[in-house]
Amino acid sequence: MKILSELRDIERLSPLVIRILGQNPGPKTLQGTNTYLVGKGPDVILIDSGEPDNDKYCKLLKKAVNEYKLNVKSIVVTHWHSDHIGGYPSALKSLNLSLPYRKIPHDMDQHFVDTSQCKPLTDKEEISVPGASLTVHHTPGHTSDSISLLLREENALFCGDSILGESSGAFDNYIDYMNTLRFYKELKPEVIYTGHGIEEKSETIDTYIEHRAKREKIILEFLRKEKSPISSSDLTLKVYENEGIIHIPLLLLSAQEIVSLVLDKFEQDGAAHKDDNGNWMPN
Repeated sequence: MKILSELRDIERLSPLVIRILGQNPGPKTLQGTNTYLVGKGPDVILIDSGEPDNDKYCKLLKKAVNEYKLNVKSIVVTHWHSDHIGGYPSALKSLNLSLPYRKIPHDMDQHFVDTSQCKPLTDKEEISVPGASLTVHHTPGHTSDSISLLLREENALFCGDSILGESSGAFDNYIDYMNTLRFYKELKPEVIYTGHGIEEKSETIDTYIEHRAKREKIILEFLRKEKSPISSSDLTLKVYENEGIIHIPLLLLSAQEIVSLVLDKFEQDGAAHKDDNGNWMPN
């Protein structure tokens, strides 16, 4: 497995951006969930809130706000996954605040927060504090409710989990995800602030698109080699046979989900089909 860059718990990344690490490292979260304070101060916007009830993160968030003498005026959540939305109640408590959270609503939100506290976001909405303006873009693919935020003053993109630093992203809709990556390419951001891992440059978008195209080609090639119908899980083991993730159950599950979604795309494109048992064959 790739050795990841070391990230500081609190780090100023630009005149308008401070990253606070979520204190939840793991195979899927990498060094941990990235949360961001955006603005020149004292008023700032908090992007994502970490996982539920993580005291270490809440102490860091409070420390950053106090040391930089900041006031959190808005909390924006990029998508419904628990390590992005789940820390909202704890963050409010640690900062002694009463604020709604801003996001595109999703049915899963109710498992982590009181959804009556949501002030829904809309595509192209602007969220601003003095000196910093964020434009909301609905960018589904990783999840159906995923948003990205473009910081106008620095041409910087906060992409949630659509792009990860030093890793590849996961998605629940392959076609939407590829459309989101192409949209990012049109935006031409100077820097990409990821939901996990280091910040990336605009060139990473091309790398992601090329990686997905290459992986798609490999999956189809393996499928065409089969002399009989094959399940998506068995096909995944063959595609990823020489990669370390097959020995890490959580990452193997993600790979199985990716292969299944790519196979669904092949079916839509007319490149493959399922038999009566749900196994796959090339057309």
